[in-house]
Amino acid sequence: MTRPAVEKLQLERFPIDVSRNGHGGFPHARKSDSCFPVVNGGGTMAKGYSTDLRERVVAIVESGASAREAARLLDLGASTAIRWIERWTTTGSVAAKPGTGHIRSPLEQHKQWLIDLVAAEPDLTLAEIRIRLAREKKLNAGATSIWRFYERHAITFKKNPARRRAGSA
Repeated sequence: MTRPAVEKLQLERFPIDVSRNGHGGFPHARKSDSCFPVVNGGGTMAKGYSTDLRERVVAIVESGASAREAARLLDLGASTAIRWIERWTTTGSVAAKPGTGHIRSPLEQHKQWLIDLVAAEPDLTLAEIRIRLAREKKLNAGATSIWRFYERHAITFKKNPARRRAGSA
């Protein structure tokens, strides 16, 4: 007596590390309609759409189509087209909003004081530096901000390699 042959189902195969190595999910998936596919691990921010494309959406809507229809025709997200039309009707412009630019750290005003502080007392912790900043300079800063300040200025708090632990007996 033989058993009937069981057909093997072939499943679509994806790499084991599909959620790693810069993919946002399945291959060629995008997390947002304003993002471009990630290449080589990414690390760059999404770029804004061109003014030409924004003007084409407005032209299609002005010719009688809806914003959703214009989005479908130009392969855009519907919410993107709706926002552009809303901006067009309120301001008369479809140009992208200006970026915020680089935010300067308030710690930079006290750069020399902070550098002199750790030069005089190299064993200070970030929490102690934070307390001193609040007390002496009236500046409330997070420990992470202080750490980033010192990292930016290539000041490390690593222990002296000559003072390593004694070996086990």
